[in-house]
Amino acid sequence: MASNGKVDASAVLEQYGHDCLREIMDDATRSAANARAKVKGADKPKAKSSPAQKQRGKEQDVELPTAAEAWNAFDRPPVPTFPLDALPQTLRAFAEEKAMASGADVSAFAMASLALLSGVIDHRVRLKPKRYHDDLLIPPVLWTLLLAPPSSRKTAIMRTAYDAIDRLDGRDLEAYLAAKEAEEELAKLEERPVETIPQPRHRIITDATSERVCALLSRQDCGAILIRDELSGWIGAMDKYGGGGKGAAQDRSIWTRAFDGGPYTQQRVSGDRRVRNLSVAVIGSIQPDRLREMGNLDSDGLLQRFLPVVMGEAQPYRDEERDLRVERAFTDLINRLDGMEPGMFLLTDESRARFEAFDADMIKAGRITEPSPAFGGFLAKLPRTLGALALILHLVDVVEGRALGIEDVSDHAVANAERIVREFVIPHGTAFYDLQNGGQALSRVRQIATAIIRHNGPTITLRSLTRITRGLRDGREDALKQLFVFEAGGWLTPVERGPYNTEWFVTPGLGERFAAEHEAEVRLQAEIRERIMRGRRGGP
Repeated sequence: MASNGKVDASAVLEQYGHDCLREIMDDATRSAANARAKVKGADKPKAKSSPAQKQRGKEQDVELPTAAEAWNAFDRPPVPTFPLDALPQTLRAFAEEKAMASGADVSAFAMASLALLSGVIDHRVRLKPKRYHDDLLIPPVLWTLLLAPPSSRKTAIMRTAYDAIDRLDGRDLEAYLAAKEAEEELAKLEERPVETIPQPRHRIITDATSERVCALLSRQDCGAILIRDELSGWIGAMDKYGGGGKGAAQDRSIWTRAFDGGPYTQQRVSGDRRVRNLSVAVIGSIQPDRLREMGNLDSDGLLQRFLPVVMGEAQPYRDEERDLRVERAFTDLINRLDGMEPGMFLLTDESRARFEAFDADMIKAGRITEPSPAFGGFLAKLPRTLGALALILHLVDVVEGRALGIEDVSDHAVANAERIVREFVIPHGTAFYDLQNGGQALSRVRQIATAIIRHNGPTITLRSLTRITRGLRDGREDALKQLFVFEAGGWLTPVERGPYNTEWFVTPGLGERFAAEHEAEVRLQAEIRERIMRGRRGGP
């Protein structure tokens, strides 16, 4: 739908087999357009279309948008903020309090709080989405990746996650040492052998080698969480430890198994090691300029298991009086979730129908190859993410008394989890994979925008755009998908309704509105061409 709300362009996607993405693209594009409008001062009175604009769309009874309403196609699309109202009040208040005190992105704190719970809850707690089959059992495991520019204060987020879980590990270690010392003294007095005291639970993994992970999890079935301030170090250690070849691939295969959990046997020269539940949650960060180091991890699906969060810029912190009730409520929540016994949760009929519809959407979405082929694999894994998020939200309701422990996971929990995935995870994933792919999607958008501004005349055809824009030469279906964004962004208005439209009205005044951006793009393209020609001539 165009930004004026009068043109239904969703049929274009439906006609070409992308109906599953219609809602996704509508939400992501509109939220991006709204964010840009707010940044540009959209609270000003809406400009009225001139008589000339109305005349251009008269025959089609379409009122064209104004250039002031159009989104800036030359800017990198802003990513939406986390839908905080989808979280239980305890988690929302905690994220807001920590973001205010540190100045770090509240959306990153919100995702980190869910990742933190993923490391606390016993991974033998499972969600069984299917009524009759148990081939899909989803643990409360999340892999969260913070894409953190310098000075984004991501360390505050990582420290918060670490400290909250380390408190539990420290408590159990102290109790273990005290029990061990007491047993040694008692055995000495009774003149008998010292009995073995069970090892304490280790929730945090600091040594990320597969050898160490399997050794730790062979002693506990409840899983653990890897917390790394810089995931690039984890990746580097993986390749170094595995020798960068067959060993590195084997190391990665262990980690991909750890995402889903379940039994695993590690074969070693010194003897096989049995792990009854190889299950690890992950939270870490990486700087944008080190994204290329993760490029080889999308070949086996390791990268696609992460939920990327493109962090916003840090804001000045607010040194206000702490609300101790928020911290006490969060600490109490952590303690209660930590004490939950393993168990299996089912879905209600309503929540199962919602889960199945989402799963069907993502099966189709898995064929997407833009902004990179890995993005389709990322989308295809999101039903499991939906299940994990719904399970975590339901468990919070259970320990806080809003649901009984014997109740099935409600449609309310699944609906909130779906909001988080559709409104936050998918748009951030789109931005992440575009960056990871070198920003090619943004480059194509800029090329299309330049072609539209350069065009003379009130309308422009698909044939004209394809002829002058290299980024639209991958077929009619792909071209229409890319031009849909310009319809939603207020640049183009279809001349005809329906899936067969190949001509658009061009919003007047775009050249004047984006003159500076257009000139900068033209200079950039000229510089690129000059460098190419200089290389061919063998010049300096």
